[in-house]
Amino acid sequence: MKSNFAQFISDMNDQELEQYAEQCVTTRRYISEQLVPGKKVPRQELMSRLIENSKGQVARDDLLDHFYPEGRFRSAQSA
Repeated sequence: MKSNFAQFISDMNDQELEQYAEQCVTTRRYISEQLVPGKKVPRQELMSRLIENSKGQVARDDLLDHFYPEGRFRSAQSA
């Protein structure tokens, strides 16, 4: 199941994603190739811009769930 953040990004066309990335002071490629698959975790400043420029469609908790999924912590606790 896609996170709310991943769904928000996948619902955009190329032009919308390009504009969103520009507003967030990053690139479309960084969002789609690094952030959506969770390869990189953005710094606080970029997280704030991702939230702010989503116009209410992505909340702080959405990003935390995307980058730090609950399942990851359950398996670490049981180890």
